[in-house]
Amino acid sequence: MSIVDVAYGLTAPVEAVMFFMMFDAFFEKRKSFALWQYVVGIGALAVLLKIVNDYLLFRLGNAAGMICAAIFVGLFFYRTSLLKWSFISFFVWFLFVSTEMFVLSMISHVFNLTISEAINISDYLVLGIIVSKAMAIAICYGICVKFKSKKFEVGGTYWLLFIALFSSAIIASFMIYRMLNKLNDPAYNIAAMLSAIGLYVSMFLALYLYERSAKQTQIIHRQEQAEQHMQHQLKHLDEIILKQNELRRIRHDINGHFTALQGYLDRSEEH
Repeated sequence: MSIVDVAYGLTAPVEAVMFFMMFDAFFEKRKSFALWQYVVGIGALAVLLKIVNDYLLFRLGNAAGMICAAIFVGLFFYRTSLLKWSFISFFVWFLFVSTEMFVLSMISHVFNLTISEAINISDYLVLGIIVSKAMAIAICYGICVKFKSKKFEVGGTYWLLFIALFSSAIIASFMIYRMLNKLNDPAYNIAAMLSAIGLYVSMFLALYLYERSAKQTQIIHRQEQAEQHMQHQLKHLDEIILKQNELRRIRHDINGHFTALQGYLDRSEEH
């Protein structure tokens, strides 16, 4: 199995994950599924996408096949209108194609190659697959964070970190393959591919941990605000109770004065 086969083999699972990320961001879940059920769903979609890519790659039916496969599997987990199904699925497919074309253009410009050479030379093809899929999944991830974080705002720092980490990973990927090109040793191909993939995995893990930390911080802050509000309400309630007790005391004193006055008037009438 060549390095190109390995890269193509990872393509379908990554694409399946991106479809599910977008479905989860925009569609309503049918019920609460267990994690293993989502894993099975992603695996089933990856198999269908692999079949579509093997038989319909670079053909007009590729888009229709991928969209139909995504809808077929996604219907088990999510519910929405047919228009939304079609639009989101087409958007994800368009994201695949547009990122691939953009990355191929970057490779041809950086390494002074033609598009045809970038596709036919295995090293550059693998670089294109890795960077384009990483770029597509980064866009999907950013969209998911934006639309799923309605209750929790991650803030501008998160997006600066997102751009900085992703830009650094892309630059590092190109530098790795530029050095590989200078070495001209196929023995380093697998190591270069694993290094590039590791960069993106580390990047997404760092972003995920930062997002979780930011949400946890906001939860703690809101809990502290709720506790402060509760303490303020309890203090206000204590003040009300004190005022009520004071009113009761005054009412008791007034009743005592009225009783004494009534007794005085009764004695005056007897005399």
